[in-house]
Amino acid sequence: MKHPLRQILRLAAFVALLVAAEAASAQTVVPFDQVFNLGNDQGIRIELDPTDDVLVFNGGTFILWGRNLEIHAGRVRVNADTIIQAFPKGSLPDLAEDGAPGAPGQNGGDGGSGYSGIPAGTVLLRATSIEGTGRLIILNDGMDGGAGGNGGPGGAGLAGVPGGDTQCTCAESSCAVSNCLGSILPETAPARVDDPVIAQSMSGYLKVLRDAKVLEEQPTEGEVQEQPWMKSLLVCTPTTTGGNGQKGQPGGAGGAGGPGGPGGTGGNVAFVPALQSAVDSGRIFTSVAGGAGGLPGRPGQPGDGGAGGPGGKKGCAQQSRFEPGPKGETGTPGKAGDAGKPGNAGKVYVIQD
Repeated sequence: MKHPLRQILRLAAFVALLVAAEAASAQTVVPFDQVFNLGNDQGIRIELDPTDDVLVFNGGTFILWGRNLEIHAGRVRVNADTIIQAFPKGSLPDLAEDGAPGAPGQNGGDGGSGYSGIPAGTVLLRATSIEGTGRLIILNDGMDGGAGGNGGPGGAGLAGVPGGDTQCTCAESSCAVSNCLGSILPETAPARVDDPVIAQSMSGYLKVLRDAKVLEEQPTEGEVQEQPWMKSLLVCTPTTTGGNGQKGQPGGAGGAGGPGGPGGTGGNVAFVPALQSAVDSGRIFTSVAGGAGGLPGRPGQPGDGGAGGPGGKKGCAQQSRFEPGPKGETGTPGKAGDAGKPGNAGKVYVIQD
């Protein structure tokens, strides 16, 4: 026969287990996604009753935007992989301005500097235990630096200066036609000041021949047989020799690309000793890397060389021109910006209360 006191003790223990089971079943489940958005611009603080509440992670990605996160709880259950991330990756726009295009003959503007990455905040985990089959992934990395702005294109070069026109002094001459025709120089080459003969253009020479041919036709009634050109001829002598057009001006240089912004500093992750085994086993995964440096801005394109100036007018009749000047050289390309420096890493440590 069993001792009555022993039976009473066993019954009391059984009752205590029932009470504990009922208390456990009465604990309130608090989904993380319902309390995550209760923070403000400075940070998020989740504080639960360690005996009555269970903080449950059901998966998903939660962006802190550099804010602090404090979790004060008792039991924590992770049902599915849940990511807590300081900043989104690869979705932020480049905010640096590109350099302005250069005005004609001017260099392009330099690109602006990339924005600096924002440092991540601190994630603090206080819990008595963690359970479940999922992982709590904390990516508390600093924000990446922004890309530098691109250099502006150089302006097109200015056109070359036009070549000078041949300057002549013209006067009427009363020489005989036979003498004057022998001294007219067809414009097969630029007339020079030191030409030993009277300079006249090919067009002037042909005009004399055409006029002579007209006189062979039957004159109209009342027309005087002796024409004025037989008495005088306009003879021009060059005083200043013209020239070719000058070379076009070089194009403007392209602007330099802006430097990439530095990456933000990685945040810290702190946890209590009760969670050390979960961190060691990878059930709580942490990353506190500094943000990557921003990409360098691209160099500006060089400006096109200016057109050569037009050649001056040849000869005294100025019916043809000297050669145009050559095109100017293309400007020099800009230089690429420097890449941004990566941010410093944060720390992962155990809170020593």
